[in-house]
Amino acid sequence: MTMTLEGRTLRKIAVVDDDESVRASYIDDLSDLDVELIGISGLGGDVSTAWESSLGDCDAVVTDLVLKRSGYAPFNGGALVVECRRRKIPAILCTSYSDVNHELLRCERRYVAAILPQARFDLDLIHDGLRRSIGEIEGRFIPERRPWRTQVEIVDAPAGADYVSVIVMGRSPNEKAKVYKSELPSEIQSRAKPGTILHALVNTGAKSAEDLYFDEWEPK
Repeated sequence: MTMTLEGRTLRKIAVVDDDESVRASYIDDLSDLDVELIGISGLGGDVSTAWESSLGDCDAVVTDLVLKRSGYAPFNGGALVVECRRRKIPAILCTSYSDVNHELLRCERRYVAAILPQARFDLDLIHDGLRRSIGEIEGRFIPERRPWRTQVEIVDAPAGADYVSVIVMGRSPNEKAKVYKSELPSEIQSRAKPGTILHALVNTGAKSAEDLYFDEWEPK
């Protein structure tokens, strides 16, 4: 059994979710795809080790976002999608959460080509998500996802908070995005303050601040 998308042949798709019933539901929903579907019952070790031990022979991955909370894996789905991109494997993130910002880092968003609401899980969206993921692996981006090196300014750094708020050059100064300090360069984390100017790769064409990603930060 094989499926071809964007010139790529897919034989096995891994389904990753900490809820056994949801995994089974996803596999049932995907059963019309002409591929072998592999339900993953758990992932151990760091993300690279987990890949090698449980996912190494898969051609694509469909993963839930929140994996750590139940002990199913020591990392969340965002980290798994980043690992998939590193290995040039298409991946889709599925979630029942309407707000993913608490569980998905901005730097991880860069590699998440498609986020599907669990309630809208269907074959058309799966096909579209996999096509978009394959396209980004090969350097093809829709305008709202293309990364550009851009100036970013810290405009708020609440005392004791683990995040800062930033604005992006060329977008509305009223549009603030929250970024965790842990994502900033180590030399900036402890002294991040309003007025600090940095550069990062940003999808400046994003439709909203919630969709912005930031990666490869550089002190100015």
